[in-house]
Amino acid sequence: MNKKIISLPLLIMMLIGLAGIGYGACVFTSPGASEIIKGSTYQLNVSGITRQTLKNCSVTATSALTGSTLPAIWAYNVSGEEDTYAVATIDTNNLTDASDWVFAATCYNLTLEDSETCTSRTGVTIDNSIPVVASPTPSDTNKVTSGNDVAFSVTCTNATAAILFVEDTAYTMTESSDTCSYTIDKVSNGVSSWYVVATDGLNSTTSSTYTVEVREGGAFLQNLGEGGTVTGGEEEDNSMALLVVMAAGYFLFINKDGPTSKKRRKR
Repeated sequence: MNKKIISLPLLIMMLIGLAGIGYGACVFTSPGASEIIKGSTYQLNVSGITRQTLKNCSVTATSALTGSTLPAIWAYNVSGEEDTYAVATIDTNNLTDASDWVFAATCYNLTLEDSETCTSRTGVTIDNSIPVVASPTPSDTNKVTSGNDVAFSVTCTNATAAILFVEDTAYTMTESSDTCSYTIDKVSNGVSSWYVVATDGLNSTTSSTYTVEVREGGAFLQNLGEGGTVTGGEEEDNSMALLVVMAAGYFLFINKDGPTSKKRRKR
């Protein structure tokens, strides 16, 4: 009996303590629901704190689509009142454009001995820039020997993905460190046009259209013997030049020996 009497006050105190924590009472007033945010001085606002005097809030953000995160930053109390709010300024240019950002916050009381987990703000869009596509490889009108792989690449700043189009065929490129690339093996002979469409998940940019010419190996690879090979223009037909040289040599030979023979006959 005594044990039950002693434990009852403790139980009442625990329930009061749990009721005071009020998880989920604090919310983001900015960003708002489905808000599109941008710029270098966007102000976050967490309000509705139910604890006694708020000290600060730890704020984080994540995007599953891009795998990007906002490292924890502190939002500070600016009013000192019991039901108050906390603010922080962030540079959204440092975050990847995406439409699935989730902001979360945990707020602490004045002594940092107690905390309150706020309701997350989901579906926030960050949209600061559009992809920029440049520096194509192969360069425009470049020639490639048939039978070899053709490596296509562009710089794709602010992009998270890109599609390569060669004539009517599309290829998903690999994006790494602002470079998008894809290698095609054994491209058909002839002149092919190609371009790239890069996206950041919100905006898309289409590059200029380039051409690449694929020819048989002998068409523009001239053998230099032991010295190797050199790439050049169209294949030259050397048979006519050889016939001209042979004809000239024969003509010189006839002119040289003809008069000498006549002089010998006169003697």
